[in-house]
Amino acid sequence: MKIEIITTGNELLSGITLDTNFHWVSGVLADNGFVVKFHTTVGDYSRDIVEVFENAGKRADIVIVTGGLGPTEDDLTAGAAASFFGVDMAENPDALNMIKERFSERKRELLKINKKPAILPASSKIINNKIGTAPGFYYDYKGTVYYFLPGVPKEFKPMMQEFVLTDLFTRFKDRSKTQCVLIKTFGLKESEVAL
Repeated sequence: MKIEIITTGNELLSGITLDTNFHWVSGVLADNGFVVKFHTTVGDYSRDIVEVFENAGKRADIVIVTGGLGPTEDDLTAGAAASFFGVDMAENPDALNMIKERFSERKRELLKINKKPAILPASSKIINNKIGTAPGFYYDYKGTVYYFLPGVPKEFKPMMQEFVLTDLFTRFKDRSKTQCVLIKTFGLKESEVAL
C-alpha cells in the first residue's frame, strides 16, 4: 500500500508557513502501520493542483490532501478535485448543515461566502469538522482513496484521527507496524555509523 500526502498553499511554498501537517501526519501514520511513500506540496493554482492529483493517482493507493477547503478565492482544492474526478460541483446538504451548526454555535451570521465550503465534488462523502467551518470529504476514484482535509492544524489533526485513521483501519486490516529508533552518536561520521 502506497500513501501520498499532498499539502496545498502558496504560504507553504514561500516559506511563510511551516508545513507542520506533513510532519505530524507521517508520524501518526507510521505509528499505526502505514508508510508514507510520497509527499508533494503545491501552490494555490487549479491547474497545478489537478496535475498533482493526476500524478498521485498513478502511484498511490491512498492520497491525503490538506488545505484549500475554506471560503476564500484561493481555496481551490475542491474545484480542482471535481475537475480531476470529472464530476460537477454541487452543494452538499450535509456539509451545509455542518456549516450552519458551527455558525449557530458561535452566534455568527452565515454569509453567502461562508457557504462556499459546502460546494463539493458531486457524490463525495463529507468528513465532519467539529472545530472549524470547512468540512472535509473523501472520494474513491480509479482504485485510489482521496481524503481532503482543512489545512488548519487544529482542525486537520482531529479529523485525521477520528475519521481518516478509522477508515484506513477498516479498509486495510493487514498492515505491519514499523518502528523508528533514534540513535545519537558523538565523534563518528555518518559513513562510519553506516558500516
